[in-house]
Amino acid sequence: MAEEEVWLDGAKLKALREGKGEEWTQGFLAIKSGVPQPKISQYESGARKNVKISTIYKLARALSVPADELVVHRKPAPPALERKVPRRETPAVARLRRRLEDMRAEIDQISEAIVPDVVRLPILGHVPAGGLFPEEETPLGHVPLPTEWVQGAKRPYLLIVTGDSMANDLEPGDMIVVDPDRAWKNGSIVVAMVENETTVKRIERLNGKVRLVPANKAHKEIVVKEQEVRVLGVVVHRIKTESLL
Repeated sequence: MAEEEVWLDGAKLKALREGKGEEWTQGFLAIKSGVPQPKISQYESGARKNVKISTIYKLARALSVPADELVVHRKPAPPALERKVPRRETPAVARLRRRLEDMRAEIDQISEAIVPDVVRLPILGHVPAGGLFPEEETPLGHVPLPTEWVQGAKRPYLLIVTGDSMANDLEPGDMIVVDPDRAWKNGSIVVAMVENETTVKRIERLNGKVRLVPANKAHKEIVVKEQEVRVLGVVVHRIKTESLL
């Protein structure tokens, strides 16, 4: 049986989101709710109005509001007919309203528990998954992310990957969460500095030397003495850019 759909109030959704602060972008709401950002954009613009009940619940929990605040209890009539059409709920909306009223208390109690904690991480620049490039540490902004993605790091930061030497592991445009305090081990993907230039590679220690190994065999590995490489941090999470849109 297909899941029941209701009429979403896109203007109310946008107002509630923007009312929570400037960091509550559509992408941020997507992370908090699990609803893809392109759909949120369609809802708020009015391009898409019929929405599954489960989606209403997800958005309401993320915004910490009763779910029925996001529901239009009738489809608006054209302006010329507004005074002639009686305001009546459809049976489907009436059933939804009753169901939401029954669940409102429960939703209010559990909403905080199911919405993940969030931390704002700085984007410190770009790092090449290719050849070596000069290090960049000019903040480009901040991105709110679930705390579980930083894996307990005390000073995590973000970098944007360029180049294709780590293809399959890391793709151009990916963002990586870097822990500058984590000790690396053989096989870790790290951000490393060699002769004042940075790169991201998988690292291995062998006979007093360090190998910075690309995933893409079309690129050469970098082999240096251990004292000639400085590990700036260990990659603890990969973020596909489209997941934030």
